[in-house]
Amino acid sequence: MSEYTTKDAVQHAVDGEATKFKTAVDQMLMQKVGDALQLQRMNLAQSVLEPQDEAETEEPEGSEDETVQ
Repeated sequence: MSEYTTKDAVQHAVDGEATKFKTAVDQMLMQKVGDALQLQRMNLAQSVLEPQDEAETEEPEGSEDETVQ
């Protein structure tokens, strides 16, 4: 599977090659989706492996409402 560029997709559209245009656009979008998923996986793995501070994991205590008069 070869990598297509935006220029390739536009050229296929100009040339009237609908199938090649669709293939180029599909492959470009799938590459972007794959890159985004990989980034999300790395972020998730990093957040799971990072030690958490106790302050972050504790829920805040009840708020103390001050009466405003």
